[in-house]
Amino acid sequence: MADIQKVFDISVQPKSFYHAGVLGAEIYMGIRRSKRPEWSGWTIIDSIKQANPRADVPTLNVLFKENKELLSAVITFYKCGYWTPCK
Repeated sequence: MADIQKVFDISVQPKSFYHAGVLGAEIYMGIRRSKRPEWSGWTIIDSIKQANPRADVPTLNVLFKENKELLSAVITFYKCGYWTPCK
């Protein structure tokens, strides 16, 4: 079985970071807030945004990418939702 970290590094991480979207349609690494509002990563993102109220999107992307807890939440989201076989 392939390693999810390798697949994540190749397919998810390089192409998608944070997009503020239109009318609050936020997306982070392919996870859309309007479709997955319960995802634990939104709490982390909101905390970082509140701590940096004047940060633009490129700066937020750097702050988000540096946050290990957020990265772990993303990997867990994809691992549990799409990687692990259904039982």
